[in-house]
Amino acid sequence: MAPVSEDPQVASFHHNARDYSLTRPDYPSEIFRLIADAAPSNDRVWDCACGNGQAARGLIAHFAHVDASDISEAQISHAPKLENVEFRTASSEHSPYPDGCFDAVCVAQAFHWFDHPAFFKECHRVLKSEGILAVWGYYRHSVDARISQVMEEHIVPLMSQRWSPRNELLWHEYADISFPYPELAFEKPDMKIRWNLDEYRSYILTWSPIRRMIEEQEGDGGKRPLEAAMSRLEEAWTDEMGRKNPEMKKEVEFTLAFRMFRKP
Repeated sequence: MAPVSEDPQVASFHHNARDYSLTRPDYPSEIFRLIADAAPSNDRVWDCACGNGQAARGLIAHFAHVDASDISEAQISHAPKLENVEFRTASSEHSPYPDGCFDAVCVAQAFHWFDHPAFFKECHRVLKSEGILAVWGYYRHSVDARISQVMEEHIVPLMSQRWSPRNELLWHEYADISFPYPELAFEKPDMKIRWNLDEYRSYILTWSPIRRMIEEQEGDGGKRPLEAAMSRLEEAWTDEMGRKNPEMKKEVEFTLAFRMFRKP
């Protein structure tokens, strides 16, 4: 597996930071409650690889202080200004934080990109005794039968050769990774959101294989297959009577990988 720094999909997170901040779904609030309830106290938490701060917004409702870091200055620049949340540029494997300072270390939608042995070493350094390591991410999603058919027949084939092997770590819900701490048992929350056609389409356009396809074939008709697929998606976005209704909100349900571990 190629080093993260050599993976072309990682660069897309820097270049498309604004789109990520506007279109990516929020995480279930239950995630943050579960983390806070499991932590030894609720003083300080690290949102590692925070992106534009989606997890930080949820964490600050439960912790007195959130330290949020990301290697991408572009992502940090689109983070909101939040009281008691400090954003900074830093790597997940070499952070500036003191030893034993965090009640919890959280990684949302980024853990599959890490150098895991190096991150676990850093996590062990900064976590308090009995502190929590929480990692999560979403992958598959479903809307309704017509939308699912368009996705499977016209959009998924465009991406099949462009996913990074690291995405499989998320799709397997991190089962291929050896974690250093005992795992906690809990009931995993659902992740659902309601979107209209434009919101759903904007989310799809942030997928790294789609962005990569457009960049690879730019000037050579690279957008044409995608434009055709999006037209089919528009045709399929209908109400209960089969009438096209792009403003109609449809429920999008994601498959959520969410695991928590406790440092001894």
